[in-house]
Amino acid sequence: MKEMKLTGVFGVDYEKLGLVNLFGIEKAVIDDSGVFSLVMEVKEEHLNAYGVVHGASLYALCDSAAGAFAAYKNIEGTGADGSIHYYRPAFAGDTLYARVSERKQGKKLMILFIELINSEGKLIADGMFTVMKHTD
Repeated sequence: MKEMKLTGVFGVDYEKLGLVNLFGIEKAVIDDSGVFSLVMEVKEEHLNAYGVVHGASLYALCDSAAGAFAAYKNIEGTGADGSIHYYRPAFAGDTLYARVSERKQGKKLMILFIELINSEGKLIADGMFTVMKHTD
C-alpha cells in the first residue's frame, strides 16, 4: 500500500485545502490492486447529535475523494453532481476509506463511483460523483 499526503496530490500547502483541512483529511492511499482512496479518521467534530457521523461529513469525504482522484490523475476540475446512499452508521474512532472507481471519462466530464468503507471492511455508504473538467 502506498500513502500520499494530500499536499502532494493537489500540489498545494495544506492550509489551502479548505474544507479538506477542516475535516482533518491528510492522506490518500493506493492499495496493492491500484485503487485510490481518501482516508479520514473520524473525530467528535464529525458527529451529529446522536453520536454517529453526520451525513454531511460522509458526503464531504466522498466529494473530496472525487476531487483528490481527479487531481491524482492530473485533471483540474470541479464537482458538478453527486449522490450518496447511506447504509450504516460510522462512529468516532473509525477510519473511513473513500474508494474511488472511474466509471467514464469524456472530454468534459468524469463519472466516479465511490464506496465508503470502514476499517472493518463494512460498507458505510456509496455514491456517484461527476467532475466537470476545466477546459478552454
